[in-house]
This record gives sequence, structure tokens and C-alpha cells, in this order.
Amino acid sequence: NIGNPTVHLLSPTHNNYTNSSQINFTYIPSSNISLTNCSLRGNFNGSYGINQTNSSLVSGENAFGLALDDGTYSWAVSCYDAEAKNSITGNRTFIVDLIAPTVSTMESVGGDVASGDVTFKYNVTDTNPTTCEFKITSTGSGTIVFSQDVSNCKNIVVTFTTSLAAGAYQSNFVAQDSAGNSRTQQS
Repeated sequence: NIGNPTVHLLSPTHNNYTNSSQINFTYIPSSNISLTNCSLRGNFNGSYGINQTNSSLVSGENAFGLALDDGTYSWAVSCYDAEAKNSITGNRTFIVDLIAPTVSTMESVGGDVASGDVTFKYNVTDTNPTTCEFKITSTGSGTIVFSQDVSNCKNIVVTFTTSLAAGAYQSNFVAQDSAGNSRTQQS
């Protein structure tokens, strides 16, 4: 055999955010001679080390599965061949985020509005990067009369001010974190 086994990591990708507690670590090991085992390494229980070992490898894609809590994790896979040669991948990091952003309405207007400026304020809190979207819709026609996106609204108060004609309106504020968890406030 020339060289050590190789391992190609598939998922989770580096710096990936997920809102699922069930994580599948997929990889493709290869070697010029038979592989004896591959091990999942990571900091899943607080310290970095071997978590699981698979001695029943198949040609192509293989996987380990784990249920994890909220947190930031590092992982890698090491493999041994029949000549006891080994290879270990570099670490990848991923974030498990099971909790939606917290949104509290600080100032809002809903229903019938007299013409003039109206202000909406929302306090957004989350541990991970968050985007926000705000829309005001005319309840009579269903037309969106105001729309604005905020690319980074994590741990800030978001304020929207616009001028509206007299009429009936509905506002919709959505905060979504990098893992896809979202919270909606309507008035």
C-alpha cells in the first residue's frame, strides 16, 4: 500500500448552522487496501475525543448519527487501514441552534390609522446572526405599502418609521436566525 487512507467530509459543512438536534456526520473514506475502521471525533460531551467507531464500512458514503443540544461543536473523522496506517481530517465547526429569536414589541400600530408618520419598534435577541423583515399591508387591498429588511438585527432595537395615508393596516415583523428559527410579531 502506498500512502495513508483518505477521508472526505461531506456534512455538516464548516460553520454550518442547524436547527435540528439530530446530526448526521457523513464522510467518504478510501484506501488502496481494506479499511478496518473509522472514528468520529469531536467535543460533543465537553472534551474532544473519539465518540463512535464504525468497523462495518461500506464503499462510498458512511455516516455517524448523534443527538445534540444547543452549542458549537468541532468534529473530524479518522480512519485506519489493514496495515494500521491512519489518516485524520481537519476539524470542522458547526452550530446547533434550537431556539428562535426573542422578539418583543416596544411600539406598534395596528388596525385603523390616521394619516401621518407611524413608528414601529421591536427588540430582537438571539445568540446567532439574525435577519429581520418588516412589512405593512393595507388590509383592504392586501397591497404591501412598506417593506424593509435588516441584515443584522441580533441583540438590537429595530425601529421603522413611515408615513401612511388614513386607512386600515396590518404589520408583520419576522426575525430569523442563521439556523432558520424564526419568530413573528403581527399587529
